[in-house]
Amino acid sequence: MSWFWWFGILGIGFGAGYAAHLILERHRRPNWSRLFFAGVAGALIGALVLRLIRGGSGFSPGPGEFLAAVGGAVVVLAIDNALLAKQHRERRAAEREAARGGHNAPMHHKKKPSKKAHQHDERKAHRQQGH
Repeated sequence: MSWFWWFGILGIGFGAGYAAHLILERHRRPNWSRLFFAGVAGALIGALVLRLIRGGSGFSPGPGEFLAAVGGAVVVLAIDNALLAKQHRERRAAEREAARGGHNAPMHHKKKPSKKAHQHDERKAHRQQGH
């Protein structure tokens, strides 16, 4: 593959990522690196699909390639959004469980004993040993 092909994929990918952002998540601020990678992945997927449909013809930047890249970027961004939403739900459930004092709470949510409480426990253990 030539350099032209790769630069075309990158350029179309950047535009496709932003277009997918406008389609799926217009209400959010754009995360440019996420959109760039979604657009490039979408452009590669779109190029592969077009290559399969056209029977192996080369890459020639145009409206068809851009629309295929936007379609691929929409798919990639939708999958990424679903994964992020799942992580967010799991994190919120763990935080709610921790707030209720559940046993399945992550360790970073449990309160560490203060230094004074630790010193008090050491003195108490020392006295119990008969010293």
